Amino acid sequence: YCTRAQRIIPIDRGTGELQARAAWRTGLAQFLQMRDGLPLHPENRASNCLPTYCLFDRYKKRLGLTGTIGNEAEQQFLREHYAVDIVKFPSYKERTITGNARSAYRCKELTPIVAATRQVWTAHIVESALRAARNGQAALIICPYIQQAEEIQQVLAAHYDASKIYLHTGKKDFPKETLYAGEIVVATNIAGRGTNFNIPDAVAKKGGLHVILGSLPENKRVEAQNAGRAGRKGQPGTAQLIVCD
Repeated sequence: YCTRAQRIIPIDRGTGELQARAAWRTGLAQFLQMRDGLPLHPENRASNCLPTYCLFDRYKKRLGLTGTIGNEAEQQFLREHYAVDIVKFPSYKERTITGNARSAYRCKELTPIVAATRQVWTAHIVESALRAARNGQAALIICPYIQQAEEIQQVLAAHYDASKIYLHTGKKDFPKETLYAGEIVVATNIAGRGTNFNIPDAVAKKGGLHVILGSLPENKRVEAQNAGRAGRKGQPGTAQLIVCD
């Protein structure tokens, strides 16, 4: 959560987005407000609730499009509960999986790293990002929490040109659309889905966008979304999973 505009704002763990209209129940939000010396707000109670499948039943024709629909079990769940057909469309441009033939990623997958401590985890992430940046790639680091992203940004700035390091946590608008050689974005999962970073040809020739997943997502779909920031539109890219035990 963050204290913006004198409010406690939850963060969606799956998307990294700030949920400005949400609040925790059973007094948790009020406890955090008291702890941080903020004005107290009464609990919110939903007056009604419509389950997702009931909402779907209201529409006879429905169409959705996704690049990461999930594994076979998740697809079967959609078929059974929403009575939908699933049709797969081939990509306009598709890269052959490299680096690991069993990888679910369409980019080159580097060897995963499991760190024993938080300090070692940070060191591995910084080392991986700097290696890619100094080699002419651009790098994207996806962290579970805002505090971790801010800490990694500070560590990177002590070893690298701070003007080439960008923080993307949803607290404010993010200006970058094109990532150039040597630039590093440190982000929460808000940059892990629905975010397209363009890279120029010079970066593509050096290996493209290097994505570092700082934690193991809750499901394969989110993991594929994170790694999917690399190797888009047929361009080269790399992805590496670096987690803390």
